[in-house]
Amino acid sequence: MLSASHNVNTKRASNQSTWHLYDINLPPTSSNASGSHGFVYFRIKPRLGYAIGDVIPNTASIYFDYNPAIITNRFDTEFVQELGNATFSADTISLYPNSTSELVSISNSNPNDKIATIVIYEISGKIIYTLNKNMLNTISIDVSHFAQGLYLVELSSESNTKITKKLLIK
Repeated sequence: MLSASHNVNTKRASNQSTWHLYDINLPPTSSNASGSHGFVYFRIKPRLGYAIGDVIPNTASIYFDYNPAIITNRFDTEFVQELGNATFSADTISLYPNSTSELVSISNSNPNDKIATIVIYEISGKIIYTLNKNMLNTISIDVSHFAQGLYLVELSSESNTKITKKLLIK
């Protein structure tokens, strides 16, 4: 438990946590928008044994007085691989144009070490694009279907060195 808007009683049983906020008497949103919200802020450390790609689904049941529960939307937490940056030379790799909304070209000016793998991650670390066994010095990728935002492009060479570059999709 990290913090809460009001005094809270917290209980944990097996894989379920319960927070009771008693007698908080929230005002209506129409009279006090900011004061009409209650919250709990918490962090849960997962048990050992999860692997990359595993998903933990989460939902909550919120009770007001003795009324039936309001069920929140399900939120999935996925375990993703950590991003790395080994020894690929940043001076030989180009991403252009950067920013783009259609095509991005990736080029390696080192003729002795071709680009073998390209992996594009959302900023959260989720993989959204992979190209394996490329073995070219230049490639163009259509990013027109990507949402606007910042992405990380991890490039691996045929000698298995890596570099990560930022890509802005507009």
